[in-house]
Amino acid sequence: MYYSPPPWCIELDLEAGDHAAILHELESLAQAHPVNERLRAHLMLALYRSGREAEALAVYSDVRRRLNEEVGVDPGPELTRLQQRTAGRIGSLTRLIRQAAITAISDGTERITKTTLDTIRLDHLAETHHRPRRGR
Repeated sequence: MYYSPPPWCIELDLEAGDHAAILHELESLAQAHPVNERLRAHLMLALYRSGREAEALAVYSDVRRRLNEEVGVDPGPELTRLQQRTAGRIGSLTRLIRQAAITAISDGTERITKTTLDTIRLDHLAETHHRPRRGR
């Protein structure tokens, strides 16, 4: 008999930052329950936080297709928002890499160094984790 943890246990693991540790479990659960949006959202989040952004977006595409084919509905708002946030963050990183490449070509070096990649990574983290404060 296979033990499946309740959703709140998975949520606690994700909150604690144990996303890489529970990836295998989430992948198995998502495979066993292919149209469970909550499980798929957890899997997307764990993949994204493990640096596997493209796979996170593939999970959304797969569940969207399955929901349409098997149930005749589109993904709910929670899963859709997660997909949009993930895609937006990937777009931000792509933009930063493109800017670095253009700079490297225009200044004549024609290469991106490790230092430049570290700077891109820091800029990306700052962009994706910066939350402006709202005025009171």
